[in-house]
Amino acid sequence: MSDLLRPYTGPHLDLPNRIAMAPMTRGRADDATGVPGPPTAQYYAQRAGAGLIVTEGIYPNPLGKGGPGVPGLVTNAQVDGWRAVTGAVHAAGGRIFAQLWHVGRMTHPVTLPDGATPVAPSAVRIGSAPIFTRDGLVPHVVPRPLTTAEAETTIADFANEARAAIRAGFDGVEVHGANGYLIQQFLAENTNRRTDRFGGSRSGRLRFALDASRPSRTRSGRSGSACGSHPATRRTRSPSRIRGVRTGRSWPPSNRAASPTCTSSSAGRTGRSPTCGRAGRAR
Repeated sequence: MSDLLRPYTGPHLDLPNRIAMAPMTRGRADDATGVPGPPTAQYYAQRAGAGLIVTEGIYPNPLGKGGPGVPGLVTNAQVDGWRAVTGAVHAAGGRIFAQLWHVGRMTHPVTLPDGATPVAPSAVRIGSAPIFTRDGLVPHVVPRPLTTAEAETTIADFANEARAAIRAGFDGVEVHGANGYLIQQFLAENTNRRTDRFGGSRSGRLRFALDASRPSRTRSGRSGSACGSHPATRRTRSPSRIRGVRTGRSWPPSNRAASPTCTSSSAGRTGRSPTCGRAGRAR
């Protein structure tokens, strides 16, 4: 326990201790605007004693919204809302990263603007579990495949969200690449059936994840960035298989022994928090 409470000094980040608060969806933003309000600022400020906080997932464009009350980091109002959150955390002596999160097919037209169809690498529906919406649990719909141009635009949206995060006062960003969401949908062979440059071969399936993560680090203007993933998820009872792809490394790679230890994540999540830099292979 004493080791966990020792300060951590890294090349780009200094922390008062080695305990990190893992991201947990709260659903407290205004559902219509995606703007976090005072309850969000209070919630994170109360937890500023952790060495590092990683926020709940924040969408980079409206089609990435996963459920009611999920916040965004796209509009000026959303940036201002998060600036109040980071200000409260910093005033309490904490440090906070924004988790950049696009859910891909794991949402519903009830949640998306104008009843839009969820997007994904390919038209592969989750058939064995429902999705939570403001109307309760409903069946998933067949997602609409992103065109090549739309995939490239979504990559740019991640980069722009990283830049917005720094404008909002965050100390860094994490790109969510796990739990069956959009990035993992591109990585996995059973959800990515594309034949363009974002699919097919192993390198093709990796392209979206790499392209979404690298610009996010550059646009943030800092090296306080990471991308987390893991080999498979059973959250939807529809595992996303990633064969032969090494996942879960932090950007930049860190000394695992010296890195902060992460708290357990929310119910239904698998494995250690992505910021721990765990790497592994699918079986």
